[in-house]
Amino acid sequence: MFCQAIIGAANRVAPKGNHLPVTPRYNGLAAAQYTDALSGDWRWYVSGEYVFSGPIFADITNVVESPAQDIVNFRVGLEKDDVLVEAFVTNAFDDYYFTTVQRDTDQFRGTATQGAIYVGPPVKRQFGVRARYSF
Repeated sequence: MFCQAIIGAANRVAPKGNHLPVTPRYNGLAAAQYTDALSGDWRWYVSGEYVFSGPIFADITNVVESPAQDIVNFRVGLEKDDVLVEAFVTNAFDDYYFTTVQRDTDQFRGTATQGAIYVGPPVKRQFGVRARYSF
């Protein structure tokens, strides 16, 4: 078992050559949509997107990181001029990932609190329907 101190004067970890904290090194998005006429002025569409976000480090020491995120979203809808009706699902495969990770800091003194790491809760799968009418 390996344990690395991430703060304190006795065991400083040099940040030189490390990646920036609280931001992923790589991001990517791929999306596709198919649209076709239905009847009259109505059109239908189906779309999907894949979103990738690399691991996020909690601080400049690069000791604690959140896992990478792979998110898939789908949409299907009908539209006509000023009207749109759409059904969607986000995080379709219900992947479990943290939205952020950071080391605890004392907001008044600006110092780190030893041993505390905070993570943002995951965004679970969501289903929904939306409608829009433009005047």
